[in-house]
Amino acid sequence: MHATLPLTLRSGPLGISFTEASGGLPERVVVREADGRRTLLFPPGAMRLDIELAEVAEQRRLREPDSDWTRTWLVVAIPPVPEATYEESLLVDLYNNTIELVMLTADGTIRHVTWIDKRGAVDVSEPASQLYAGDTAPAIELNGLLGPGTHRLALRSFHQGEPFYSFCHATLSPVPEAADPRARRLVFMNEVEADRSRLTFTVNLPG
Repeated sequence: MHATLPLTLRSGPLGISFTEASGGLPERVVVREADGRRTLLFPPGAMRLDIELAEVAEQRRLREPDSDWTRTWLVVAIPPVPEATYEESLLVDLYNNTIELVMLTADGTIRHVTWIDKRGAVDVSEPASQLYAGDTAPAIELNGLLGPGTHRLALRSFHQGEPFYSFCHATLSPVPEAADPRARRLVFMNEVEADRSRLTFTVNLPG
């Protein structure tokens, strides 16, 4: 008999958590969704690879709008630094970055929307207010910032004025609280993003 492994969405760095079924590694995974269930088949010996593929697929899904929220809030955060033996001076330089929210148009144009730091959406990001490891910016209501419509957006990271690795996480939520169970938590993945300095996503804002 085939074992199954239930996957439950959570607010973790990979977007998915799971509990191994009794009896060893499963041969299939069931991902439950609001409108039904989707099954992913797991060949023997490929458990970790398939879990990673499921995580990538989930991050791609979360980047596309499928909600009927009347309002959408964006919360940007920088995860804490994992325990490691880095010198403080190296970390200070590594995380000395500014974060810009931009709109990506169909013709490839990049349009500046706002800078984001510890104060939220700002016209100018001051060095003392930049998000550091472990920091979370105040929630930003996208409806008032962008207006109604479907918008393709990106969070861009810059280090000394040049595009740099994206360390930020983004949470889209129908309320200002990022911990809301309906929130969509986005993380950077090489398999999802073509540009290492960007975290891209789409929102649909009603009029």
